[in-house]
Amino acid sequence: KCVGAADGLSDVLISDGRLTVGTNTVTQGILDIKRKDANEFSYIKMYSADGTASYLFVANNGTLRIHSAAPTANTDGSAV
Repeated sequence: KCVGAADGLSDVLISDGRLTVGTNTVTQGILDIKRKDANEFSYIKMYSADGTASYLFVANNGTLRIHSAAPTANTDGSAV
């Protein structure tokens, strides 16, 4: 774990194929990038200022999509 600031808001963690940047709090979101497992797509997990999670991924047909949960099918979420 690499810490970029004493307040912990700039943490960088790399573990088990996942890169996490930031600390998930009410006012500070995180960026979470996860490798592909057998039943899901690689995705970027982002948190809005109010703590709502969104998952950005590329479907097998090349469509960029966003979903409210980790994607498991090409049709999950909405095209962006």
